[in-house]
Amino acid sequence: MSDSESSSDLVAKAVFGLSGLTVSAEGANDLTAKRSQYILLFLPMASPTYEFTKVWHIKGTAEEVFDLLNEPLELVYWWPSVYLELEKEERPGKDAFHLLTKGWLPYRIRWTLAEDYKERPTKLAITAVGDLEGEGVWTLEQKGDTVAVTYDWRVKANKPIFRYLSFILRPLFSFNHQWAMKKGKKSLEMELHRIRCGMSRKEAPRPPQATWPHRGYYRRLMGKG
Repeated sequence: MSDSESSSDLVAKAVFGLSGLTVSAEGANDLTAKRSQYILLFLPMASPTYEFTKVWHIKGTAEEVFDLLNEPLELVYWWPSVYLELEKEERPGKDAFHLLTKGWLPYRIRWTLAEDYKERPTKLAITAVGDLEGEGVWTLEQKGDTVAVTYDWRVKANKPIFRYLSFILRPLFSFNHQWAMKKGKKSLEMELHRIRCGMSRKEAPRPPQATWPHRGYYRRLMGKG
C-alpha cells in the first residue's frame, strides 16, 4: 500500500471487485471520486429486513407449549443451541431480557427481548432491539392432540455483518434461521417430555447444543445449577 493510498481506498477496491464493478488503470491511483459510488452501493443494504415464517407441529396442548414460550429465562436451558446467555432487567410495566444468541454460523447476536402482548394460550408477541430490531409473533392452534405452532419473525438487521454483506450472504442467513428453528422444535419436544416425566434437567438427555465454538455456555450453565 502506497503512502497516498488509504485503507478506505483498499476497501473500495475490494468492494468493486466483489460487486463486479471495475476500476480503470487511470482511476486506480485515486479512488476519491469513486467513494460516492462505494457508499451508494451499500445504501440499499444499510438496513436489510428479514422475514421468516416457520410452523411446528407439536404433540401436546397449546397451554403447555405457551407456558414454555412465555418463560424467557428458561430458554437458555431447553434451547441452548440458540440461546447462550440471558439476563433479566426489571422495568416498570414490562420486563426486558438481554440475550446473546446464535445459530449454525459462528457469529453471535446481542439483542433485547420485551413482551409486546399475549393471549394465553393462542398468541405471544415480542419486540426486539439491538443487533436485531423488529417483532416476533408466536401463534398456537390446537388441532386434536397436536399444536400447530407458527412463528413469524420480521426483523431489521443492525449488526454490521448483516448490513454490509447481506447482498452476498442472505441465503446463509436464511439457512442459519432455519437451522435454529429446527433445533428449537426438537428442543421443545424434549423439554415437554422431560416435564411430563418429572425429570430434572440433569437426569434428562441434553437438548441439541450450540455449534463450535460456543458449546461451553451450556456446560457452564448446568455446572451452576
